[in-house]
Amino acid sequence: MHINLHKNLANLVVLLRIVFIFAVLFLMSIDNAAYRIAALLLLLFTMFLDFVDGYVARRLKTTSQIGGFLDTLGDRITENLLIVFVAYMRLMLFAITALFVFACFILILKSPGINVRPELIVWLKAFLFYVSIFVLAFNLVRFVILLYDSRSILKENFLYDSSL
Repeated sequence: MHINLHKNLANLVVLLRIVFIFAVLFLMSIDNAAYRIAALLLLLFTMFLDFVDGYVARRLKTTSQIGGFLDTLGDRITENLLIVFVAYMRLMLFAITALFVFACFILILKSPGINVRPELIVWLKAFLFYVSIFVLAFNLVRFVILLYDSRSILKENFLYDSSL
């Protein structure tokens, strides 16, 4: 079986994104700062690849419906894996995670041949946007409280007495 690399390069970039997201999750699961920094860098590169696949397809004039579908599917896989991982690490409530996963798959129902009322999808997207803003704000408040509660530990370990 022969695969035309020129014709399928953008689709291969999508598949590479999916493989990289599993590597990101693996690195994030290791309780080591160096691994987590590597995971962050790999995640940023993976996000950059989301731009690259579309650019490659347009540049090589190999855009197709299946390519667009694979790109959207790759986006949903990446988003949902990250969201479920964040819930698994207890950084977000599981109920909100389930809602995000459900909404992402509802959005797939916009595919041709599947009839879903468009206003339902618009309402669901808006609702999830506001829920995500609330979750981010809540987690930011939790982070500030954690820093405030940890101030004595931070002071002992990171500040030194210049009189010594």
